[in-house]
Amino acid sequence: MRLLVLAPATLLPVPVLLAVVALSAAGASPGASGIDPAPPLAFAPVRLAPVPARVVASCRSIQARARVPLLCPTLLPRATVDLPGLPPRALSIRPYYNSVGRPIAGVDIGYSSPWEGRGWRAHRWRNRPCCFLHFNVFRRAPGRRAIPKKAQRATLGGKHGLLVPGREGAYYGSELYSANHVRFLWRERGVDWVATLHTFGEAATERLLGRLIGSLRPVDLIRMPPQRGTLVGVTPNAIAAHSGSVWVASFGTLLGNVASPAYGTVYRVNPSTAEITARVNPAGGGGPHALALTRGAVWAATYLGIARIDPRSVKRVAFLNVGRCPKGIVAANGRLWVAGSGRPPRCDPFGNKEGSLISIDPATNRLVGRPIPLGRAPTALAAGNGALWVVDEVEGTLTRVDPTRRRIVARVKVGQMPTALAVRAGSGWVANTGDGTVSRIDPRTDRVADTFRVGVAPRALAVGAGAIWVVSTGTGLLSRIDPVTGKVAVVRRGLGDPIALAVQGRDAWITTNDGELLRLTVR
Repeated sequence: MRLLVLAPATLLPVPVLLAVVALSAAGASPGASGIDPAPPLAFAPVRLAPVPARVVASCRSIQARARVPLLCPTLLPRATVDLPGLPPRALSIRPYYNSVGRPIAGVDIGYSSPWEGRGWRAHRWRNRPCCFLHFNVFRRAPGRRAIPKKAQRATLGGKHGLLVPGREGAYYGSELYSANHVRFLWRERGVDWVATLHTFGEAATERLLGRLIGSLRPVDLIRMPPQRGTLVGVTPNAIAAHSGSVWVASFGTLLGNVASPAYGTVYRVNPSTAEITARVNPAGGGGPHALALTRGAVWAATYLGIARIDPRSVKRVAFLNVGRCPKGIVAANGRLWVAGSGRPPRCDPFGNKEGSLISIDPATNRLVGRPIPLGRAPTALAAGNGALWVVDEVEGTLTRVDPTRRRIVARVKVGQMPTALAVRAGSGWVANTGDGTVSRIDPRTDRVADTFRVGVAPRALAVGAGAIWVVSTGTGLLSRIDPVTGKVAVVRRGLGDPIALAVQGRDAWITTNDGELLRLTVR
């Protein structure tokens, strides 16, 4: 049996890691290609963005420990998709060693994890840059054996050298410099270099590898980008704002140079100064990723359960094991409502239909009523117009639930991979990450009334200041939708890879996957 091999630059939370390994080892079911269909965004042109300050700092730290000058990229792609219910992975970087015990030879950069076990073909689109990246650049070890077989002369990124094809699905260490990577060897200023990129198709991988090689610079010549906002960990995936404070849930924190969900943090931020005033780790190893506010409590959904935080002391005062890998959370009708899929530790959205909606009494911190069955991957939850609304990222649906009768009253087909929603301005609004659209749902008919194009991979939306606001992770945009005219306008560009959004008064609070909290004035 071939095991799943994780890129050494990344870590996954334990529940998710177990799900991926179990699915890969078990093999794909006959209908697996229908379970995990590739969205259009998986095949969108790969966008390169300037490397964030965190990556530059990591390159400098690695260079300081290396005995020889190294190269680092100045442009890199960004992840836009992960497993259903998970935020896209942030870039991480580690030293690269030619072999155990040898000095640092280069850098190892990546995000997320590849599908390489049995059944990987059904999920092969997740090996594309939308979801996974593993890029190495390092000094080649001396000797004739250091040149792989089948090397052909080629030019990539303006460098003349030798190109070695990759073999998709091949075992990671079965050939020199990784058989599942496209490999390029060249000589520059008396130094032999190797750059490798995990293959997602030979021609496409060569093109991207060439662009990455073209962006390489000596570490000492790479400028440190300015810090644009408040630093709030890695992958800050949720924001909850009210007049007194702003709360941010960060999926992980840097442990060395690697993002670790074991140190996920909830931050309290002063809305006037945008400074962090307190922080708490709500669940070791849980990776907080969704927030809800009730009177006297902040609730954080983690993959281990629901944490209740006292907003004054900013300490965890209760922890609820809800048993369903909670993904979405909202307060409504005097209850806290939680949507999730799969049973821990697997949290597997592909192999079963175990999604459900449950309610918690905030006065007693206990579950009340029977669970309401949902689809495979309920991802986000909102309340409005006397109903609860849940989007399912795998099934591409918006489900309307009557919270009083505890029953589903409508199910609406929306765009591909819906990941966020809001119910305001007389409509339901859904951000469809997979096809770059926002759907407007008419609650009177429970049908899609309008569809708006808003950029690649819209991951978060909010209602406020008289408009619908959307951030697009794949194009770094903040867009405004006029709910009356339906006009879409780009308000801000160059936001990096924004993943969460809240609007309070005239302030739009935006987090990026690089760990910045930005405050913008909107009108």
